[in-house]
Amino acid sequence: MEDSYLRFLEKNTVFSKPYRSLSPRFSSDKLPDELFLSVKCRLEQYYYSSESDEPFNIVFYKSDEKKCNKALLSEKLKVPEDEIVEETVEEWDSSGDYIDVIEIVKEMSKTDEINVYKWKRMTSEYIWILGWKNGEGLIGVYTIGIFS
Repeated sequence: MEDSYLRFLEKNTVFSKPYRSLSPRFSSDKLPDELFLSVKCRLEQYYYSSESDEPFNIVFYKSDEKKCNKALLSEKLKVPEDEIVEETVEEWDSSGDYIDVIEIVKEMSKTDEINVYKWKRMTSEYIWILGWKNGEGLIGVYTIGIFS
């Protein structure tokens, strides 16, 4: 009895990558390959914790003119702007669990002005952590949280 209980505990406390990601593939403009590959390697170890641990995926939304980030995201995703909630990184990650992911986004965008955008559909909450890269557009990561 004790051995089976210990095996159960070990199995359920050792983190393993999700079998299959629930994250849909949102359209994204193309990033330079060298930037994409270097950031992708660094992000592989980070997962957003909810009822399903989901990876962070790199996104880029090209724009020649700096407009409201929420408006540009709404336009690119074809989601009504009033359904997208904007937060600061401090509001979204008040406990500092995702500080490394936020730092990666700061490096990618070359700015400290990073915001979080959330769009909720039923039990899924889609989350983008984005910064404005001068002259290029919004760059960062997205993930999904499952909350039933």
